[in-house]
Amino acid sequence: MSTRPVIVGIDGSADSNAALRWAAEFGQRYQAPVHAVLAWDIGPVYGVPTSYSQAEIDQMHDRATHALDTAVHDALGAEAEVITQVVRGYPASVLLEAAKSAQLLVVGSRGQSRVASMLAGSVSRECVNRALCPVVVVPAENTDV
Repeated sequence: MSTRPVIVGIDGSADSNAALRWAAEFGQRYQAPVHAVLAWDIGPVYGVPTSYSQAEIDQMHDRATHALDTAVHDALGAEAEVITQVVRGYPASVLLEAAKSAQLLVVGSRGQSRVASMLAGSVSRECVNRALCPVVVVPAENTDV
């Protein structure tokens, strides 16, 4: 049994749900805790800074929490033994920070938006290049460990 967690990045995409299923199976097989992390951020829109009230930011955080809970329930069912965490920040940076003490980081190969991925770069690619632990990149159609 390992006490070092398996971190899995969640964004609501089919690939991240496949990554969650893969991570849960790995965690069960190797008796490792699984931490599902959803990172969200508010960035400038088309380069123009935006400002939000604290109530709007709280509402976005609540929506992210609901999205993470829904993803875990949809991918693993109601009885899933997964620790969930919602963090405000750039997804790759949040996942890399969470993975500093992890035995493994698991991400989907594609996120919510292919266009955003092309413009901002790939979170999975950044994790593979910078993580301090092994990284598994799971496509939606492959959930076998």
